[in-house]
Amino acid sequence: MAQTTNKKPQDIHNTPITNEPKSINRRTFIKELSLVSASTLTLFGSDTVAQNAPAIDQNVRPNILLLMTDQQRWDAMSSSGNWVQTPNMDRIASEGVRFTNSVTTSPVCVPARLSLASGLYPHNTGVWQNQNHTMSVDTPTWMHALRDAGYRTSLFGKTHYYKHSEGIDMRKREYLLHAYGLDDVDETPGPRASRRVLSHMTAMWQEKGLWAEYRADIENRLNNKPYVVRPTILGLENDADVYVGQKAKQYLKEYNRTEPWFCWVSFGGPHEPWDAPEPYASMYNPNAMPQPIPRQPIGNRPRGELDTLMGVKRRNPQFLAGEVGKIRADYAGNVTLIDDQIGEILDTIHQRGELDNTVIVFCSDHGEMNGDYGMIYKSNFMNGSVRIPFLVRTPETLNNRTINRINESPVEWMDIGPTLVELAGGKITHQQFGKSLCPVLSDATATHREFAISEIYHETMLLNQDWKMALNKSNQPYLLFDVKNDPHETNNLAGTPRMELVERELRSQILDRISDTQLQMDVNPKRKKLVSLGQIKRNELLQNFPNPFNPETWIPFRLLDDVNVTVRIHAATGKLVRTFSLGKIPAGDYTSQSQAIHWDGCNQEGESVSSGVYFYTIKAGSFSATRKMLIRK
Repeated sequence: MAQTTNKKPQDIHNTPITNEPKSINRRTFIKELSLVSASTLTLFGSDTVAQNAPAIDQNVRPNILLLMTDQQRWDAMSSSGNWVQTPNMDRIASEGVRFTNSVTTSPVCVPARLSLASGLYPHNTGVWQNQNHTMSVDTPTWMHALRDAGYRTSLFGKTHYYKHSEGIDMRKREYLLHAYGLDDVDETPGPRASRRVLSHMTAMWQEKGLWAEYRADIENRLNNKPYVVRPTILGLENDADVYVGQKAKQYLKEYNRTEPWFCWVSFGGPHEPWDAPEPYASMYNPNAMPQPIPRQPIGNRPRGELDTLMGVKRRNPQFLAGEVGKIRADYAGNVTLIDDQIGEILDTIHQRGELDNTVIVFCSDHGEMNGDYGMIYKSNFMNGSVRIPFLVRTPETLNNRTINRINESPVEWMDIGPTLVELAGGKITHQQFGKSLCPVLSDATATHREFAISEIYHETMLLNQDWKMALNKSNQPYLLFDVKNDPHETNNLAGTPRMELVERELRSQILDRISDTQLQMDVNPKRKKLVSLGQIKRNELLQNFPNPFNPETWIPFRLLDDVNVTVRIHAATGKLVRTFSLGKIPAGDYTSQSQAIHWDGCNQEGESVSSGVYFYTIKAGSFSATRKMLIRK
């Protein structure tokens, strides 16, 4: 193991940090609370890491540490944004690969986390936004694959895989996490849910007489000024992120089983509210924070969900002078707090003699606007919301003499699962769409994906190394950015005539991805048969038959509820060809030729359309899906 450098906290947390209490620095403060061990690893000198990395025993399977935050922007690391100090995240980046074009599968908690576990997109799961959803216990996950490969799996922190209803007790829901593939768990709610959900953590708060005060504080913020900046009433000792970090640290310190371990540490921060505890709350100077990106005129283009969100008052505060800097400084303090917890976990693994043979992945589920475009929260496709930090460090990358490797290829956050399973020597046998990063870990210049997609509110975004484009619910491009020449996304090119060819090509790629991944989700053709209403478990749009066809075809679907149904057919250019408005029809199976939608290959005027690729989209209540078909004449 390389030698550590004995840097003082003020040496690591340099220029942006001001107002740290003179009488007690943050690490002394933590020690007095008995929250850290006597020796804490600091950032390695990068040259030392590269030159003195130990030889790897190929016969010993690595342990796996998955570090995850909630609502951390892609640029909230010193290695990517240089406005928040994160020496331990930077250490992971220096010893591994940092993926700079990583996006969440959905920029909001529930669908993003469901996609991570299942490897499926929102258009596969039907979960497009935050909602009361419980992942089925029958859902195959990559956690199962790790357990099947011989790993003891554990989780500390937030999952959001089931309904967080008022008054539930997470301690009585551990059977769900066991069913999802996690053996040892200490689950915590997110910051908002912690005011109404029992867990080991909130029960501790209750015993200390803190829970009622915490609930009152959160309610006061939400009902008055959600973006108010003030320290949590819990103090550092009882802070939720400290709780998660210390529980994971204790578990790893005491781990004595023979199986290699997989430990998932899922912090609830830096998700709002903006309530970092002291000394982190006053660690950064608000005046030193990066300026927010200003909102641009909408212009003459199609509208989308982002435009709707920009009209929602609670997401668009009327900031007073200096308020954005304050929320960013508090946010930075929370990130640094989490980074310090990560450092203690790495220290514990080092003391076990296992750090060199541990795979480490660091990521976040989505970002936070933090004042960009005048907005707070997430749920949109702008960089602050959709792009995420993504680091992968393995025993092999540690042994590589090239440090601070960067891969600019697009990455999707659900690529985590297949990557960890491959590194564990396991195998995923169920249908999923994550893609292992292992091939590019040894060659950071290689291409992982040509493009990545993200989805929310029945809209889809595509990101490649040149362009970002988003389609609204009607599959019209309403966001288009030249990512190389406009990295801050200040010039929306959507709807401009000169971008028509670019929009057409990117739109085709999006619809192809949606169609292809829906097609792969179909049941085995040998098992296809009429399904009774009691057997229908979800809304589905199935592949048309025959396909290719000339001149007619049938479009099958299934409905879980009685809803209004519309099916639209578009040409590959985006032009609307035909609309079938069925009105409100009963739940049921519409897959037989007598019940499926019949298309005679004609447009709305009754004229035969030409050969080529066409896309058909169903809108049934809140459900929508798209597939492609081919006319061959």
